[in-house]
Amino acid sequence: MSWYMLAAYVFLATTSISGVEYISRTTETVGEPLFKSLPLVAVSQYCLYYIFSNGSSVMAAWIVFTIAMSASRIVNSAFFLREGLNLYWVAAGVAAMILAGICIKQAHN
Repeated sequence: MSWYMLAAYVFLATTSISGVEYISRTTETVGEPLFKSLPLVAVSQYCLYYIFSNGSSVMAAWIVFTIAMSASRIVNSAFFLREGLNLYWVAAGVAAMILAGICIKQAHN
């Protein structure tokens, strides 16, 4: 599979998951978001299957998806949900992801 197809799957998965998060955060009941987000969950799971089964490695697929999903969540939180964004916590989250990646990589040496 080509890199641009994998990039399209990453974009589609992160967009679908962000859609689920948006629906869940903007509705007051439990049943309505479950019903509305079901197609998005199915699309995201389909895309995640192809991302992880066709990536160069599980580690590469994980880090690319994690970075893309984090960026998508920041956009969703700041621009669509209009929540406050504390840059110190964003930096701490990025640092934690980098540290987690290093720990996982070291576990495989």
